[in-house]
Amino acid sequence: MVKDLNENISKQISNNLNNYSEKIIELQYSLQPELIIKYNKLQKDKFLEDIKSTLNFLSVSIRVGSKELYFSYIRWLTKLVKKIKIPMEEILVNFQCIKEVINSEIVLESIKEIDEKFKKYTEISELSYGIIEIVSGQIDNDFSIDSYLKVADENMYLFKRNKKKSVFYN
Repeated sequence: MVKDLNENISKQISNNLNNYSEKIIELQYSLQPELIIKYNKLQKDKFLEDIKSTLNFLSVSIRVGSKELYFSYIRWLTKLVKKIKIPMEEILVNFQCIKEVINSEIVLESIKEIDEKFKKYTEISELSYGIIEIVSGQIDNDFSIDSYLKVADENMYLFKRNKKKSVFYN
């Protein structure tokens, strides 16, 4: 179960690397607008690539279930950042942005997935129980219980047949 969850989260990050990276950098620029002026185009492109690398390491670490792998990458990154004199505050804000974007995106996707599964199970349960609707005019003036049951059976059969076609052939 945990392995499946890790695999799904890892795939989601990998499949959305560009999208998430863009959202992360936009969020960071909104929190630190001075970075827009501070860095030139080449540096901004490099910053975006660095975010993608960080997300890629996060994805792999989640997939293999190794916090240590990710922490090793963070330690290496911290040394590099100090060496090239990028302020640690920018890095800390970046990690906060990564956390915020990834958490919100993963939760949003999970909710969509759960909603889709719920819809499918709801449709299946409707097939199991059927929905009975008796429209006026379907029953003769004979108000016997047998007439109602016969019409209800026919309606339920038609509903199930139509529902199965829509569930399994769409």
